[in-house]
Amino acid sequence: MSGSSVLIVSQPTTDGVAVCVRDLVAAAVSSGYRVTVACPATGDLATWVVQRGAAWERLELRRPPDLSDIKAVLRVRKLA
Repeated sequence: MSGSSVLIVSQPTTDGVAVCVRDLVAAAVSSGYRVTVACPATGDLATWVVQRGAAWERLELRRPPDLSDIKAVLRVRKLA
């Protein structure tokens, strides 16, 4: 899959979902994909994905959802 790109967007950056994203990133990078993960700066996920060879883009998402997430959605469109 040389040259193919993957964008993963995640609001959780610790524990369950973040661990799954970390493992998906490792598998995709080792299969030759260019991977970018967009997620908040807090937690472990940003460091994990960079350590596994992916790019990281800061994307602040709120929980519960907030009006500021509209800006984040527009950013995802740009990244995609």
